[in-house]
Amino acid sequence: MVNRSSFKKKGYATEVAMAMIDYMFRQVGIKEIRTGAAIVNPASWKIMEKLGFVRQDKTKMVQYIFLDEPVEDYSYIITKEQWMTLNKR
Repeated sequence: MVNRSSFKKKGYATEVAMAMIDYMFRQVGIKEIRTGAAIVNPASWKIMEKLGFVRQDKTKMVQYIFLDEPVEDYSYIITKEQWMTLNKR
């Protein structure tokens, strides 16, 4: 069995997310990405903020399939224009 903790804090999630976001904007041609993360999961929402996503003013309750109770979520958005400005190459 793989020890998951050996993969934490190595930047893998950020690297994969960057590649996927870049692909969606540059190759697929979408205009924006909207996503969310549970407030109780700072590792997830800190990645979004590191990538340039903008946190929206309102939160919402979300029922994740792996949790028994709904949790409060931050909502985020990033546009293609914002992404391209942050990731010029």
